[in-house]
Amino acid sequence: MFDANHIKIVTRSLSGLVMACKFIELQDLGELAENTKKELEKNGIESTKKELEKNGIESISDSVFKICNFIRDISEEPKRIGEWLLDSGKISKEDIDDALKEQRALGEILVNQGKLAEKDITDSVKKQELSKIAIQNKKTKETDLEVKTMRVDEDKLEDFSNLIGELIVARNTYDFIIEKLELLDNIPESIMKSLKSNLYQFSKVSNDMQLSIMELRMIPIKGIFRKFSRVVRDISRKQNKSIELITEGEDVEIDKKIADILSNPLIHVIRNACDHGIETPEVRKAKGKKERGKVLLSASLSGSHIMIKVSDDGKGLDKEAIIAKAKKLGMAISDDFTDEQIFDLTFLPGFSTSDSVSDISGRGVGMDVVKTTITSSLGGDVKLNSVVDKGTELIFTIPMSMGVTSSLIVDSEKT
Repeated sequence: MFDANHIKIVTRSLSGLVMACKFIELQDLGELAENTKKELEKNGIESTKKELEKNGIESISDSVFKICNFIRDISEEPKRIGEWLLDSGKISKEDIDDALKEQRALGEILVNQGKLAEKDITDSVKKQELSKIAIQNKKTKETDLEVKTMRVDEDKLEDFSNLIGELIVARNTYDFIIEKLELLDNIPESIMKSLKSNLYQFSKVSNDMQLSIMELRMIPIKGIFRKFSRVVRDISRKQNKSIELITEGEDVEIDKKIADILSNPLIHVIRNACDHGIETPEVRKAKGKKERGKVLLSASLSGSHIMIKVSDDGKGLDKEAIIAKAKKLGMAISDDFTDEQIFDLTFLPGFSTSDSVSDISGRGVGMDVVKTTITSSLGGDVKLNSVVDKGTELIFTIPMSMGVTSSLIVDSEKT
C-alpha cells in the first residue's frame, strides 16, 4: 500500500529525473517525468496525510512504465538516427528510403525536404549519444562484476561442505588421541607440545574453513519473501479481499538449502492466512476493523537460529470449534487443555474446522506437513498463537545453517 513516505520517495525521484533531463536537454523524457509527478501530486498525498486515491494508481503506473521503457530504450544497442525517427512516428520508412538515395546526411536531407525540424534531429542525436554512454557504462560494470564474482555449481559446493565436515571429524579424533597420549608416561614432553601446537593450527584452519563455507551458503531471505507478494495479490483479487503483505528483516541471511526447503511451508501458511484468516472488507468493517487486512512476514536472528513469523489481523482461531471437531473425531480432550495444546490439534493430519474445501489452501491437508518439515527436515520448532478477532501468529524457529553441528564426545570405559 502506498503511504506518505512512498509518495515522498517517488516524488523526489521524479524531481531528480526532471532536473537531469533539463541538464542534458532530453525534453521528451523530462516532460513525461514532469507530467507523472503532477499526476502523483494530484491523486496522491495532500499534506502527507491522505492515502493515494485508487483511481489514480493505474494512470501513474502507466506513466512509470513509459518512463522505464524510455530509459531501457536508451540503454540498449544504439539505434541509427533513422530508427529513432521511425520510432517517434514522425516519418515513414519511405521517407528514409527517398532521403538515402541522395547520399547525404540523413538528418540534413529530411530537414531540407521539410519532413522534420532541426530540433527533431538534435533530440534523436542526443538519445543516440546517451545510449552509447549507457552501453559503455553497462559493459564496464559487467567487466568489474566478472572479476569479483563467479558461478559455482551447488552440488560442488555441497561436496566441498561435506569434505570440510569430514575434516572436522578428523580434527576431533586427533584431539581425542592426544588426550589419550597424555595419560602415558613414556611420551616426551617436547613431542606432546609439538602435537598440541599442531592441533591448535589444525583446529584454527578447519574452523575458519567451516565458517567460510557456511558464509558461502548463506543468502538473504528476501529471495523467498518476494515470491509471496504475487500470491497475496492473486488471492485478494480472487476472493474480493483487500490484503497487504508487509515484510520485515529481508536482509537476514539463511542457508540456501534451508531456504529451498522453507519455501513451501511458508507459502502454505501465507495462503491460509489470506484464505481463512483475513475477512472480506464488509465483514472487517462490521467488526470495526480497517477494511484492508494485513499479513506480516518477518525474519530475525536469535543466536544461531532464525525466527520467522507469519501473522495476520484476521478472525483468529475458534478454540471451541477446534475442540468440537476433535471430539467429533473421537479424540479425548481434557477441560484443562491449554491454548497451546488446543491450537496444536490443527497440526494433526486432515484436521480442519472448515466446512468447505478451498482451492487456495485446501482443507486441513498441509499444516501437518508444515510442522513435519520444520521440525524433522530442518530441526526447528513451531509455535502457534491466536486470539479471536485479533489474528493468528505462527512462529518458526530454525537453525541458520545445515552445516556441521558441534557435538560432545563422551568416552565411557567398562560399559
